[in-house]
Amino acid sequence: MRSRKLLLCIMAVIIALQMMGASIDIDVPCSLLVHLVSADSDENYEGVSIELIPVAELTGIGLVYNDAFSSFEYDVSMATERVYVDYLTAYVEENDITGTVLTTDPDGQVLFEELHSGMYLVIEKDRGDQSEVFSPFLSILPSEDGPNVIAEPKTTAMSESKRQQITVTVTKVWNDNGKDRPESVKINLKNEDGIYDTVTITASDDWKYEWNKLPAGKNWSVEEVDVPSGYSVTYKNTGNDFTVTNTAKLVQTGIEQRPVPLLFFAGLLLLCTGVLIKLGEKKSR
Repeated sequence: MRSRKLLLCIMAVIIALQMMGASIDIDVPCSLLVHLVSADSDENYEGVSIELIPVAELTGIGLVYNDAFSSFEYDVSMATERVYVDYLTAYVEENDITGTVLTTDPDGQVLFEELHSGMYLVIEKDRGDQSEVFSPFLSILPSEDGPNVIAEPKTTAMSESKRQQITVTVTKVWNDNGKDRPESVKINLKNEDGIYDTVTITASDDWKYEWNKLPAGKNWSVEEVDVPSGYSVTYKNTGNDFTVTNTAKLVQTGIEQRPVPLLFFAGLLLLCTGVLIKLGEKKSR
């Protein structure tokens, strides 16, 4: 069932528009043109992927969260827009919510058309070869100027560490007889912020995986999820190349347990036999 939670602080914007005499027709299709330009050189940024995610629908009673955000909990009346956007962005990432992705043309523009009235989250999906980025932002459609909205987000230069990208590899090594190993294993890629990605690797992958275009300014590590029963795990790395080794634990069988007690009792028997022989020799004398 669709959540009926209202975005009260954003509704204040709608009310303000109405007080200014703006006539809002929520049934008219809207559009959003995003123009991406360098803050330093006024250069249009071509080849940047931008994602538009519908967050809330504008209805007769106000803005109401879409189904994908029905479990999103946040007191918007107590938040600044920046904090609210950051929480929305984190929620999108945690719940794998996707929208429409378009790539900027030579004029640095993307045009999202045939949109319903409501609130949208705009995210930079892939910056391509550009050295500047923009922070996620919200856009409410329509605006006081009508259903066709133009947004020019502010871009900022990336730090050198964030600009650099690296590759991280993981290789699974099995130290066993090859009979009882599982068909696949899961590996977490982690940094100081937590789990970044989880992958499943199999024999068809040669028990290897490679992550590309990762930010260089993070401390990367890997971790096996649910170490297979009967195995121990060890980790090694050379730089960002990781090796995860599973070693089969030795199984103690009944046959393997017998040699020690049998040898012990065999030795004891020989000792007793030797003593008895010596005692017999003494008596015979």
